[in-house]
Amino acid sequence: MLLAGVAGPTQSTGPAYPRRCPHRPSRGQPVPVSPASSCRLGGVLLALLLLVGCAVAPPDDAAEADAERDLRVRQAEIALRLGDPFNAAELFERAADLAEGETADRLRLQAALVHLDVGDRERAEALLGMLADVDAPAVAPLATIVRARLALPEDAADWVQRLRPVPADLIPRVEAWWLGALAAAHRAADDPLEAARVLDRQTPLLASERDRRINRERLWSALMALPLPQLRELVPAAPDRFGAWLELAHALRVNRLDAAATEEAVAGWRERYPEHPAAGEFSEARLAEQLQRLRPPERITVMLPFTGRLGSVAEAVQRGMLVALYDMPADERPTLQFQDVGEDGSNVIAAYRRAQEWGADLVVGPLTKSALEQLAIWDNYPVPVLALNRRDEVRGQPGLFQFGLAPEDDAMTAARLAVQLGHRRLTVLVPDSDWGDRVAASFVAGLHAAGGRALEVQSYRPDGEDLSEPLRALFDLDASEARHRRLQGVIGRGLEFEPRRRADMQALFAPAFPDMARLIIPQVRFHRGLGLPVLATSHAYSGTPAPDADADMNGLMFVETPWVLGELQTPELTRTARTLAETWPDTAARYPRLAALGVDALRLSAPVDVLAVEPRLTLEGATGELSVDDQGRVRRELLPARIRSGRIESLVFPSAEVPEWLR
Repeated sequence: MLLAGVAGPTQSTGPAYPRRCPHRPSRGQPVPVSPASSCRLGGVLLALLLLVGCAVAPPDDAAEADAERDLRVRQAEIALRLGDPFNAAELFERAADLAEGETADRLRLQAALVHLDVGDRERAEALLGMLADVDAPAVAPLATIVRARLALPEDAADWVQRLRPVPADLIPRVEAWWLGALAAAHRAADDPLEAARVLDRQTPLLASERDRRINRERLWSALMALPLPQLRELVPAAPDRFGAWLELAHALRVNRLDAAATEEAVAGWRERYPEHPAAGEFSEARLAEQLQRLRPPERITVMLPFTGRLGSVAEAVQRGMLVALYDMPADERPTLQFQDVGEDGSNVIAAYRRAQEWGADLVVGPLTKSALEQLAIWDNYPVPVLALNRRDEVRGQPGLFQFGLAPEDDAMTAARLAVQLGHRRLTVLVPDSDWGDRVAASFVAGLHAAGGRALEVQSYRPDGEDLSEPLRALFDLDASEARHRRLQGVIGRGLEFEPRRRADMQALFAPAFPDMARLIIPQVRFHRGLGLPVLATSHAYSGTPAPDADADMNGLMFVETPWVLGELQTPELTRTARTLAETWPDTAARYPRLAALGVDALRLSAPVDVLAVEPRLTLEGATGELSVDDQGRVRRELLPARIRSGRIESLVFPSAEVPEWLR
């Protein structure tokens, strides 16, 4: 069925070279220059080689040998300038065969470096082994470069020190090779900024436009590897050539999720640096790449369990996607194909293969953990997958992203909220279940990362109502009463006594679902918890206003999705929420978070791979502020909320105390 766009059920090393060109000469054969060769040097080089005479008869004396050697060297240098490293390496080797001593060694080392440029390490090692004395003054600089290139990435920090400073008396070609080795050492030592600086210094020394183009790509790769916070600190940069590189990288990276801002930033950069090497084709290509990555997929297959007990859940997600679809500009709307994979997800593999046959650009779903487990069987995915759930054991598989309403995200945000409120020492009360264990573990980890500490964790039966035992243990009330009994025994008479909770506890983290949350808060107060801050996850609030029932949770602080809290951060999301409420009011009331999940699933379809390569960038979403970690998991940062007079409201900080993650 079709509904207006909805269809029914290491360092870069530049271009790779072949190990050996099919027309590359074997040792001992003359260098081919025939125009018919698919590897010919090009018109200019061919003419030059013919002028100086490519096929020279074997020399009869030393003078002729020197002339032949010098000829081969000139031919090799021409080949390098014209971007033909294969013939250049051969010519350097031929010249070395006609030389002796240090001259022969220098020529072999130059051949070795050219071999390394095209990835032929084996031949480079063989040439290094032919040297008579690698430490001879005339040979040592080139030998150092070759040894560094062969050793990296091992001992990278050591090679950085050995290659600095750059010797002052190197000829331009050797200096370029030296700087290339130093840049590679910096990259291997995880210092992309210094690698980029060195590559910028190297570029003008390179003989051919081809090599300069490759070097610009390497420089750009290094700038793309810089952590975004570090790049932000470097801008505004000095208005020199390298400073302009930094500004271009910053302009593109901070605007990766905004096409209009990207175009404006690049245009402004070109006006400031019209003569920069990247001002022409290079920046144009980078801009086109970025805009292309922001275009939404044309075809999306959505796999949901429309039949079975989860049918209403699947329908809520579907409706969220549909309202987001129709709020997109008409020319950007993808075609959606919905497939039913059933409650158990047993046909999820078949559904994925049908998506491939249909020509899908992205698959959204499945929704259940069991279906995700069945789908997560491949090392990579020809059609990328944005799963609507998460499994901890599934991670880092290219093309597979995991996005869902994971309680771990709530717990981590709640931990940061606790510390921001000044509560660094907390106790934890969770249901005795897999869900409770996961939430407790995430909260404890998040609390520790934020500088806090979990004093104790207690659990309770999920089907129980009396929480006296775990609360008394958490609050140390039994110990307080034991001290009272001991004191009475010493004194020999009765004493007035009121048990006191432990003094080192600043707050309690008690995640629970609505019915249990309404029981927890009154029992906390009964067990000497008056005035004790209590924090929870979004699960404590049903998503539907119920002021009479929720009055028992007054004072509870928790984290909530912007969609439910009514604190959407963009006009587009506000419009989409209004559309859902008008079109499907029952879904908006009963399943607001699931509808928000569908909204964000569609909004993530274009930028998810951008977020994956730029983990510090975030997308303002309906379910939270979204980012993607290095394992392909979509992380959500939620907003602080509380219950007051039985109703949800934003937890407002004084302006000077607003935490960084909320600014």
